[in-house]
This record gives sequence, C-alpha cells and structure tokens, in this order.
Amino acid sequence: MAKYKPGGIRAQIRAELPPRLIRLRGLKGVSQGTAAAELGWSQPKLCRFEKGSTIPDIGDLYRIAAYYGTTMDDLLGPVIRQHKK
Repeated sequence: MAKYKPGGIRAQIRAELPPRLIRLRGLKGVSQGTAAAELGWSQPKLCRFEKGSTIPDIGDLYRIAAYYGTTMDDLLGPVIRQHKK
C-alpha cells in the first residue's frame, strides 16, 4: 500500500475539494439533504465530503461530477496538475 506524506496530495484534496463541492451545490440551488438524496447517499456522507473529513472514492467523484454537470478534471484537476510538476 502506498504511503502518503503529510501535506501531500491527500491533504491538498482535503483542503481544496470541499469548497468546490459546496460552491457547486450552491450553484445548483439545492440543500445538502436534497443533493445527498438525489445522489443516493445519506446526508452525513455528503457532509463528510464537504467538510473534508473523507475523500470521495473514484466512483463517488464520478457521481458528483455527473450530478453537478461538471468533470472530474474540474473537481481535482488543479490539485493533480500541481503534483505532476
């Protein structure tokens, strides 16, 4: 299993993804409960993603991107590109 450095890509995702998720939900004009229900999740699950306490897996990221009409690249691209340098 890969080991992650403190302050590495996982930490950056935890810091940068939640505000994007909250912004997208606001643009869609739905409550956290409504978004969670429409995604087929519990509200606490979406809340953990929006707080950054849990990082969505690849399937959840795909579902989020499709729901908000965006791409996974828009969700994570800036973080990934920074770590490719």
